[in-house]
Amino acid sequence: MNLIFELGRAQRLREDIEKMIIVEKREITAYKSLEGKKKDGHVCAIDGQWKDYVMGTAWNQVDAHRWFRTTITIPESMDGKHVEFLITTGREGEWDATNPQMIFYLDGQLIQGIDVNHREVTISGKAKVGDSYEIAVLAYSGMVEGDLVIHTYLIAVDDRVQKLYYDLLIPLQSAYVLKKADEENYRRVLQSMAPALDALDLRDAYSEKFYSSIEKAEQILKEAFYSEERECPTVSAIGHTHIDIAWLWTVEQTREKVLRSFSTVLRLMEQYPDYKFMSSQPILYQFVKEQEPEMYEKIKERIREGRWEVDGAMWLEADCNLTGGESLVRQIIKGHRFFLEEFGKESKSLWLPDVFGYSAALPQILKKSGIPYFMTTKIAWNQYDQLPNDTFIWKGIDGSEVFAFMPTTTDYDKDQGLNISFSDTRNTTTYTGIINPNMALGTFKRFQNRDLTEDTLMLFGFGDGGGGPTKEMLESAERLKYGIPGIPKIRQEFEQDYFDRTYEKIHDLPDMPTWDGELYFEYHRGTLTSMARNKRSNRKNEILYTQMETASCMAGIEKDEQLQNVLDKGWDILLINQFHDIVPGSSIKPVYEQTDKEYHEIEEAGKEELNRVVSAAVGRLSMEKEGVVVMNTQGYERDDLVVLDDGTEIPRLVDEDGRNVPAQKTADGRYLLYVSHIPPLGYKKLYETEELLEESTGKEWDYTFENPFIKVCFNEKMEITSLYEKEAEKELIQEGRCGNVLRTYEDRPMQWDNWDIDVFYQRKPYEADWYSPARVIENGEVRMVVEFECGFLDSTVTQQVCLYHQIPRIDFRTKADWKTHHVILKTHFPVDVNTTRASYEIQFGNVERETTNNYSWDTAKFEACGHKWADLSENSSGISLLNDCKYGYGIKKGDMSLTLIKSGTYPNEDADIGEHEFTYSIYPHAGRWQEAKTVEMAYNLNVPMLAKRTGRQEGCGGEYESFLKCSQESCFVEVIKKAEDGNGVIVRMYENKNNRVRAQIQTAYPIAHVYECNLLEENEEELTAGKNCFETVFKPYEIKTFRLIFE
Repeated sequence: MNLIFELGRAQRLREDIEKMIIVEKREITAYKSLEGKKKDGHVCAIDGQWKDYVMGTAWNQVDAHRWFRTTITIPESMDGKHVEFLITTGREGEWDATNPQMIFYLDGQLIQGIDVNHREVTISGKAKVGDSYEIAVLAYSGMVEGDLVIHTYLIAVDDRVQKLYYDLLIPLQSAYVLKKADEENYRRVLQSMAPALDALDLRDAYSEKFYSSIEKAEQILKEAFYSEERECPTVSAIGHTHIDIAWLWTVEQTREKVLRSFSTVLRLMEQYPDYKFMSSQPILYQFVKEQEPEMYEKIKERIREGRWEVDGAMWLEADCNLTGGESLVRQIIKGHRFFLEEFGKESKSLWLPDVFGYSAALPQILKKSGIPYFMTTKIAWNQYDQLPNDTFIWKGIDGSEVFAFMPTTTDYDKDQGLNISFSDTRNTTTYTGIINPNMALGTFKRFQNRDLTEDTLMLFGFGDGGGGPTKEMLESAERLKYGIPGIPKIRQEFEQDYFDRTYEKIHDLPDMPTWDGELYFEYHRGTLTSMARNKRSNRKNEILYTQMETASCMAGIEKDEQLQNVLDKGWDILLINQFHDIVPGSSIKPVYEQTDKEYHEIEEAGKEELNRVVSAAVGRLSMEKEGVVVMNTQGYERDDLVVLDDGTEIPRLVDEDGRNVPAQKTADGRYLLYVSHIPPLGYKKLYETEELLEESTGKEWDYTFENPFIKVCFNEKMEITSLYEKEAEKELIQEGRCGNVLRTYEDRPMQWDNWDIDVFYQRKPYEADWYSPARVIENGEVRMVVEFECGFLDSTVTQQVCLYHQIPRIDFRTKADWKTHHVILKTHFPVDVNTTRASYEIQFGNVERETTNNYSWDTAKFEACGHKWADLSENSSGISLLNDCKYGYGIKKGDMSLTLIKSGTYPNEDADIGEHEFTYSIYPHAGRWQEAKTVEMAYNLNVPMLAKRTGRQEGCGGEYESFLKCSQESCFVEVIKKAEDGNGVIVRMYENKNNRVRAQIQTAYPIAHVYECNLLEENEEELTAGKNCFETVFKPYEIKTFRLIFE
């Protein structure tokens, strides 16, 4: 047997048999059409608004909807046959996510979705002549420009020919894959196929001889390939469709995508009894519940049957770099509650196949939420380095461990691959697999831990824009479950079952690997900066809403209905906009037009409600005379700035001991105070005097400033030429260099414009084209403010350098009118600090990263995530770089840089064009950051002090110094909130300096019960409590959640 000729013969016969599957094909062209997406367009009366439409006419709209309706009647020639409705768009073979997608209704019932991969709808398995059916299609044109030409057909399918086609297809595809990989099994497969090919008689299609030959061929193929399962490696496969909540489409379009995708899953489940499907993201199920209750009930039934799996932990697949720690907890609380209440299911894995990096805080968050497993595929896209393992124990900053698995779905022979890949990086795996022999073998071979287990996991089904598995994939799975020689078996299996079985088998093996720390993604570094306004809104509203919760507990109104309505809406907006293509800045412009509106609404509502909460809190206090009450919602004593902005004049203020409070009127007409010794989670009363505030005095700027902590010198560009820290007696700016250097760089990454910053950006720096003279705009008791402007082409940056008399911090309050594409704006501080590691804040703690380029793993981290601060420290001194809404730090060779603006053009052509407002700060200090209280300084910059002017009042009693106070300064209160079940208040704390400490926590009110809870607020242990206190031990970086029930 000549194998080359045998392969060619098999391929030719397969092609001819494929043409015979459709016995008859009739085009349907006469329709009624209606523009838009009328809600009941599938059943409403067809009135004058509906127009005659000839299908096949070019449709050249983008992002548009149109209804099509017609009636079909089964012709005599299709009587008794398997009849389907076929829709083509001319876009077959292209990416489905942005191409046309439709919802298909049959006799008024939603049946399934239609896209370039799902084109056929079964009308009847055995049609009856004369039967009529009402067809309605809600078509969405997609986002790809150009004429869209839709054709529709009524087709008769020969089931026996179709079965033969798939029975031949799998060994033929296997032979193609094995041709290079496994010569012996290549020969065996072709030799086993040959008798079946010889038995076929295709001369007279659909004749008795034709079907008799098919029967003989089928028997031969069954005995050769499909009679019993072989002993061979197994690839577990779970049907899946990744649906981005927004990306190249809006959230509103996703509401449609989930209907199309989930209805298709349900339809295919009727036809394929072994089909198992998994989908994460409870918000998608919420969308279905709101729009299609009948479909939702069908999904619930499939879940009860054990056909449909729900898992994933979070409300949606959130970004894990930028999202705050408390927000990550709320994602899990909301997601867990929905799955439990709606389906009686609890998540066991955090399912994040497509997120751009994974914080080292996640293992502890998962562990304390009862989530034992973690799954991703994205890290395989790394630019520099590949993780050495695909399954491992992932260890977080506190030592918590979870079982991590990265499905290895990939083609073996890339030249034969059908999957559309978005990266050319080596060893790339996907979450949108296609079941065929090539991918089955590729998934197995790509798995790096076959020494531990030969079982690996494949996710199959089209995704990103939904779609899911196809009938072709399910037909392939049905045959590959037996195991073709040289090809692993496919076993459809729920991911929870796979994780349970695999974890139990390998977790305690001596060679089980561990990955310690963050899973840094060596790609998409620009998502730390793109769409800066969106990131700012997320940070500001995260802080606003947690502060509102804490303040409401301090005021004793945490159960107030109006408050809860505001909080619920605000958190809902925050959580949805933390999706991994929204907050990173990688979506289209309409997505951000919507988020701008949403953030503005919840910020205004939140500020108004916070003002009401503060008024309620202050109203409880007694005041001897008119004055100001300052409210500290942080769990540490603050010496900090307070802004009064009620539009009225204020006189000199004194504290309760009669000491003057430094104050001044700001350039924008507000009042700025410096108030010291404000108790943790407490209040400080300031009283008005008869003395008027002194006016700020003018000053000729001499480019130097000095306070008790620092002495700083500037040049004419307002760059820092010298920064001397007095306690450490240390000059911190590198010799011959300057700090606060604003500089742009060319930003033209190789592939993903708004996602990426590539390392070569550093080769094209551009200095500012001009600088204005610096001028003093404030000079008072609290601070001096020096303002200047500079320009980069047609973009302008205005900066106010705030120099404080009582605080060892310099703030750079910045506004930018940005008009320039394809550049990034950074600020640089080259500092003289002897260290090879920098510290960065992450959720509930901090991490250290190398500042050297000794290893490729370190070189790759030229841009890395930090939240409110990053720091370089030697033992005697250091400097912290703080910010109020930025995340992209670059710290190499002592140069501390922060990326401020990135203005790419895809997929949003106007990304970051417009007005920007942000503040970054430097905090020089003696000692290391831990002793210098960098964490507190960063919170002070981000979390405003609350203040309220009030008259003389009696109050209502029950005043306290601190609502809650912890004896250990490294144990931070992140939030105090109403318990989800309404029973008591929840206090979330974390240790932030890698210390193991025993902490005493005092409360303002007598304690009836105190429980330590998990992050889902489930009681785990009742703690012994005194009248107003309890003790607990914090492990390094441990998050603790307490439920306090007061007497």
